[in-house]
Amino acid sequence: MFEIDTKKAAMKNTHEVIVLLDHTKINKTSLTKVCDIKDISKIIIDEESNLSDEQRKDLKLIKEENIEIIFAK
Repeated sequence: MFEIDTKKAAMKNTHEVIVLLDHTKINKTSLTKVCDIKDISKIIIDEESNLSDEQRKDLKLIKEENIEIIFAK
C-alpha cells in the first residue's frame, strides 16, 4: 500500500496526471484504486492496432471526459 499512498501524494502536488499503460489494461479491474478517472489528464497507451472493439468504445467514453489519449506507436 506504500506505493499507492506515494502515488496519491504525488498527484496532489501536480497540475497534470498522466497514466502510462499497455492496451491489455483497458477494461480491467484492479484490487486498488489510485484515483478517479476525472483526475487524469492524459493516458498514454502502447499501440492502437491491438485494441478490441470494446476497448475502442471505452476509450471513446474516456475522450468524452476530456482526457487526452496518446498512442505511443
